[in-house]
Amino acid sequence: MTREDEERLSVERLAQEIRRGVREAAPHADDDGPADSPALRAWAGAERYFVPSVAPGAGLGFVKRAVLRVLRIATRSQGTFNAKLLEGARALERTVETLRSELAEAERRLARQNDVLQARMAAWERPPSAAVPSAPAVGPGAPPIPEGLYARFEEEFRGSEDAIRDRQQGYVDFFRAAPGPVLDCGCGRGEFVALLSASGISARGVDANRVAVTIAQRSGLPVEAGDAFERLRGSRGSLGGVAALQFVEHLDPGAAREFLGLAFDALVPGGRLLLETINPDSLYAMRAYRLDPTHRWPAPAATLSLLARDAGFAEKEVRFLAPVPPEEALEETGENERKLNRWLFGFQDYALFAERPRA
Repeated sequence: MTREDEERLSVERLAQEIRRGVREAAPHADDDGPADSPALRAWAGAERYFVPSVAPGAGLGFVKRAVLRVLRIATRSQGTFNAKLLEGARALERTVETLRSELAEAERRLARQNDVLQARMAAWERPPSAAVPSAPAVGPGAPPIPEGLYARFEEEFRGSEDAIRDRQQGYVDFFRAAPGPVLDCGCGRGEFVALLSASGISARGVDANRVAVTIAQRSGLPVEAGDAFERLRGSRGSLGGVAALQFVEHLDPGAAREFLGLAFDALVPGGRLLLETINPDSLYAMRAYRLDPTHRWPAPAATLSLLARDAGFAEKEVRFLAPVPPEEALEETGENERKLNRWLFGFQDYALFAERPRA
């Protein structure tokens, strides 16, 4: 073995040690991690000195490139070492960035769990009103799901507040022309109330879960614990909008019809109604429906629209939302796959937009 071969082998061993250290530091990190950080930019700049090159358009470019070829041959081992060292340093920096991101996410989750725990304690210390059910019941005569457990369920499965706000942002414009305040029924942690308020729209929320309400109130949101049906009965002819997002699936068909009638009576002429629920025509979406033990009725879009029109509303739009990620659906190579995707992997949610007629 020549000296040059020995040096190359030594460099390869060093590179292997660097890669091994990176894998041990973060087994799930890979080269597709964060690619833009001050340290990585610094390494990219250093590469120009480790592996010199001639800038396009430089004077005497041909001569300079010829000289560089000679120098690279003479310093080939050192250049290989530099390249491997740079490769290892970049991988290590990507690992650090990945770990920082994972740590930030862990801190966020711990903070939310702490919020839920404190809200549960506050709700436990405050006796419930007789008019406020502690949480949605799972069936006739069945005991309610404890408020704290349901708050944990939503935190675990429904998504973070930021994710919910991102999904609900597109509804704000519907209420900009609402002829009065908006009531968000089943408002949970108050994400939609916060979006409306931030847009200058008068809005309040009501929810039966005191833990979720406590979290919303600690954020300064105008949210109250109570029963949405009773709140609508007490708001006859005074509201400009009613929102119920992921709400009607917790009702049976008769209760859903009653809710729509109360919402119609609570709205002034020209008042707006927004309902969002799971799309039962998508088998993929029904996984989420079955996940929640308080769900009572998967409302098809055609049926809910009929109930709304029967209550007196004029339907404006039914909008299907939340497409299934492409990697989860079938690859469409023909008409059969397209049909299967429609029923097996259709949109996960839909929203019904309606209005109380002005005349």
